[in-house]
Amino acid sequence: MLFHLLFKLLFVRVQSSRKNPEQVSFSSFLTRVNFNIPKSDTKQSFIYIRYAWKEIKSILRPGKPQTKKETGTAIHLHNAPKGQEIWTEFISGHINTPVSASINLVGVPYTPGAIEKIYLVSAIGLSILIYPLIKLKGPYKQNLLGLPRLLGNVFRLTRYLKGERRQIYYSGVYEPETNVISYYLQKNGHELNFFVSATPLKQYVHEIFCNNIYLSSPYQQDELVEFKPTVFIDNFFVIGPFSAKDLQYNTGTCANPNVVAVYTSGIWKRSENKTFFDPETEKKEEKVFRFLDQFISEGHHISVKIFLHPIEKKTTEDIENSRARYLKSLKNKSHFVLQDSKIPTTKSFSGADVAVTTISNTIFERLYAGFKTIIVKNEEDWFPLKNSRLFNISSSSYEEFESLLAESLRLSSEEFFSKKELNAYCIAK
Repeated sequence: MLFHLLFKLLFVRVQSSRKNPEQVSFSSFLTRVNFNIPKSDTKQSFIYIRYAWKEIKSILRPGKPQTKKETGTAIHLHNAPKGQEIWTEFISGHINTPVSASINLVGVPYTPGAIEKIYLVSAIGLSILIYPLIKLKGPYKQNLLGLPRLLGNVFRLTRYLKGERRQIYYSGVYEPETNVISYYLQKNGHELNFFVSATPLKQYVHEIFCNNIYLSSPYQQDELVEFKPTVFIDNFFVIGPFSAKDLQYNTGTCANPNVVAVYTSGIWKRSENKTFFDPETEKKEEKVFRFLDQFISEGHHISVKIFLHPIEKKTTEDIENSRARYLKSLKNKSHFVLQDSKIPTTKSFSGADVAVTTISNTIFERLYAGFKTIIVKNEEDWFPLKNSRLFNISSSSYEEFESLLAESLRLSSEEFFSKKELNAYCIAK
């Protein structure tokens, strides 16, 4: 089984991109991502080696083995650094069988056996040899260096489950190794249930292996249809966003007509911290501000509230840096107001009549709660899908944007959702 997983993981196809000769497509059972071949990146190579050395030390240094095992059939696996307890509570509210144990597959120490150490250290060595030669374009720069963690989790789950068939509820499924772990669990007779956040599936996952998948929005249902050849599931259920209980819902009135909201992603800040890299989204956010500035210059009477991402308002200095970044090139600065309140974004939807976004969970949360929202994209973007209803509220050129925003400001919420065929996205209707 282990050799079979390794073979599936490492059997790759590399193809040159037609659009960009410096970009190649890397395909495997584990994931499908785009790489840029770097001209020179000595500093980054040292970062990779330092990361790998930390992995080696964590493997060779004994950790605290997970010995606690409770009775029951429902197991929660969480594959993300944060949010384990919240997801356990959320999942428990949607299933009949209580969750008997919750395991975080990220950053939890364990004690590998002697043979396991050989496999893991070999995997790290392979990652060190390959990874400095390529540069991942996208949010998961440690894709190949996740191989040791993948193997470690396979070992850990083998020990924990010991052949017992379980109902397994999986959250945080956007980590690249999810597909291999899912395949492994299904092949060993476990029933696997995915709970996914509102993030579009295509952003991180290209093949889906599970028995049941619980979706956050109808858009993800459209994705399942679009990517049917790579979706291997028995059933799906649309249950609404993870944050549903924390949302402010539209009660039928808007206190701020002609106010437009922009919800920033903090991509630039996360790029500085080397935790998330997405230059395309960063450029699209700049496009949003240019469009809104031009919209105001053409005589439309609106004000714009900029709701900062939490990472952009941790300190006073962060807030001032964000203010300078977003307002520096605008002609109509007085029409833009920075919202640095500690109140969560999900509790302040009524502060604006229409929101303008790029790609964000906020799209699905606002629509679910009954608030008008439109999307700015590039012509060639994969999001939103052309066969989805979100395409009705997307624009790529300024002319499209001007027409869509002006129309959205004129329409009531009921008219907006009806005309754009979005009633299925909204629980408040």
